[in-house]
Amino acid sequence: MREFTAWLKELEVEDVPCVGRDFTRYRPNGVAKNRLDRILVSHAWFAKWQGSAQYIMDRNFSDHCPVLLKINNVDWGPKS
Repeated sequence: MREFTAWLKELEVEDVPCVGRDFTRYRPNGVAKNRLDRILVSHAWFAKWQGSAQYIMDRNFSDHCPVLLKINNVDWGPKS
């Protein structure tokens, strides 16, 4: 895990904060859980889109949970 963290620092990206579940992959027996799926963004992207979060959704037929990127503070400009 230290190598992965060092690699992220070298690439100058960060993991978008996570909301909801802690894990994105569950073994069918429910014993093993992992956080394999992530959304990585640059520092500039994250500065522009503050308040972004990744939501780990309920899994269906796969052992992986879908991950949704949500941005809360979108300024669409003046209303017409």
